[in-house]
Amino acid sequence: MRGKVFGLQNNAINIALSLPLVLAGLAETWFGLQAVFLALAVLAMAGGILTRTISPTQADEATP
Repeated sequence: MRGKVFGLQNNAINIALSLPLVLAGLAETWFGLQAVFLALAVLAMAGGILTRTISPTQADEATP
């Protein structure tokens, strides 16, 4: 039974990952590879800054 559950989960993940691949391909066709890479880099940096901003620091975790 566990194998069936994990197999279904794996199929669902693979199906869910297909949409970003299609969207990235279309974006590359419309805007070009350099623009898509630049946009992805900006999104990754913004995500890192947002995570750093909203996550507690080590000093915050040490205080009771």
